[in-house]
Amino acid sequence: MEAAVLTDRFPRTQVLASKDMPTYQVAGEDLVAAVRFLRDDQGFDLLADLCGAEWKDRPTRFGVVLHLLSTAGKEYVRLHVDAPGDRVPSVAALHPGANWHEREAFDMFGLVFEG
Repeated sequence: MEAAVLTDRFPRTQVLASKDMPTYQVAGEDLVAAVRFLRDDQGFDLLADLCGAEWKDRPTRFGVVLHLLSTAGKEYVRLHVDAPGDRVPSVAALHPGANWHEREAFDMFGLVFEG
């Protein structure tokens, strides 16, 4: 997937350096819409992973990393989202399996998933 596909649709999205797959910093306000767009319009139909992350070098200490897979295109994309106030929008309505990952991130990092 070309970076412009996501950054044109969601202008607050930033491309992050990565050696293994396209990686983007997505604004929390755009997370659910971006995941829906990637699933419905770009074919990233499988949430492979969602986990909490601690970034000591960023203004917002905690965040979430999502890995989405296009099973047809055999391509991954990685999304980073900050968790200001330790809160992040939930993507469980789009990918029901995210519920387990979100509960684990709550248990391990205290992140609250809203929505």
